[in-house]
Amino acid sequence: FSFFFVGASHYGSITMACTIHKWCGLEDGRHQNEELKHLIQTDERFIKAKKNILETDCLIIDEVSMISKKILNQVELKLSRKAYFCG
Repeated sequence: FSFFFVGASHYGSITMACTIHKWCGLEDGRHQNEELKHLIQTDERFIKAKKNILETDCLIIDEVSMISKKILNQVELKLSRKAYFCG
């Protein structure tokens, strides 16, 4: 069972944590859903994001109220078969 802890801000002291943008390759939010899906599947720059998505069974999102609806929709698109918790 693999989990990952993400949030809206930087978590420097927690080794299994990063921002939601970095974890799933959202960058600065400039990509639309279909474009982002294509990039994660085909672009070398998104190898780590693809690995994160495939290898994580449970995504724990901290400070979810700081994350926009657009970003949450993009994360949900990537995790359609995964479990995630917001708190």
